[in-house]
Amino acid sequence: MATGAGVTTADVTLSTALYDNDNDTIRFYSDTSTDSPTFTSYNGTTRVMSLSGLTANTTRTLDVSYDIDVLNAADAVDTLLSNWQWYWYIMISIFPLAALAAIFTRRA
Repeated sequence: MATGAGVTTADVTLSTALYDNDNDTIRFYSDTSTDSPTFTSYNGTTRVMSLSGLTANTTRTLDVSYDIDVLNAADAVDTLLSNWQWYWYIMISIFPLAALAAIFTRRA
């Protein structure tokens, strides 16, 4: 990405939409040490992000890191319930065996 003389702002089109338009998750990494990229605005329809704080008249590689998805509560509960039979297996099979081993080794 290049900036012209006197230009310290730029627009970046993101490949994937920013999750829930949450700009708190955005991180910038520039290979130009004098850059201080700062989020300015984001258009969720066009996926264009505006930023400022770039060094004028410079060519740089700018990496933008951001969240595109989140594990919501419904997915977390679904994961827990889909493994529920294994929890029962551990409680019914493994714990009694561990208790018997503790009794016979006199560690209970």
